[in-house]
Amino acid sequence: MRIPHLALILSLSLPAARLAAVTYTVQILAYPGATQTYAQAVNAAGDVVGFYTDDTGTSHGLTWTGGAFTVVDIPDASGTWLTGINKSDVICGYYHKTSGSSSGVTLGFQQTGTKVVSFGLNASTRATFPGGINTAGQISGYDETGSLAAGVFGGFILSAATGGTATTVDVSGQAGTWVGAINSSEDVVGFSGADLDPTTPVSAFEYSASKATFETFNMPNMVQTRFYGINDLGAVVGYAFDSSQVTHSFLFKAGAYETFTIPGYTVAIPQGINNSGVIVGYAVTTENTVVGFVATP
Repeated sequence: MRIPHLALILSLSLPAARLAAVTYTVQILAYPGATQTYAQAVNAAGDVVGFYTDDTGTSHGLTWTGGAFTVVDIPDASGTWLTGINKSDVICGYYHKTSGSSSGVTLGFQQTGTKVVSFGLNASTRATFPGGINTAGQISGYDETGSLAAGVFGGFILSAATGGTATTVDVSGQAGTWVGAINSSEDVVGFSGADLDPTTPVSAFEYSASKATFETFNMPNMVQTRFYGINDLGAVVGYAFDSSQVTHSFLFKAGAYETFTIPGYTVAIPQGINNSGVIVGYAVTTENTVVGFVATP
């Protein structure tokens, strides 16, 4: 998923005491020499995708498999971000094009082995941001149209990167819809609202493509609730802001929000979850260094 929310990381305190705490074994991911490392998604085998930022501020796609990193950079791009991986190791993400007819446009892509297929949602799209890919190869995400100063965000499910049909996922009555991951039942999660300022109300949602229905969620006593990752069992990860702009990260399952924290880190933001309940995301230290993590229950 695109990272407009990164600038909104503030501080972490525990949600209300009635929310249950979950204990995890945590593996920290920090690419050598990187200033920031982000984990975004994890598949059934525990393979992780994300990205890192170097000392020039350039982002590079990243996979973590069997304890080893592999860098993924799309040619002729000023930055590459990986956001999804399915059980067949098909990857999705986006990059900012710097040459050719699409120069200056952010394109989505799907990578199978060494084959990369790029796509933009439509001719009016200035930026396409895949948020996840399921077993069938369906890609969820959102696009941006309009100007840099007044972008309009809308969600989608793409049936295939090449020649596939796109289903619009937009929450009625909301100015913007941001879509994250998709599971094998074609359920997607995300959030919607007027904008992403942490003082503006934002609600999370789950959309069922098979039923074409939305269900909206708001964590109790929070101004914003954001869903990012969902597995095939319907477990969701995300975070919320309260009225003091304090971040509350959570695992949401069976209708309950469970506290998610990583001891020693100021903020821990979950982004993806697999069917075994392994959660990946990124954490901020008190020195404002960002590292990825893999949390195994």
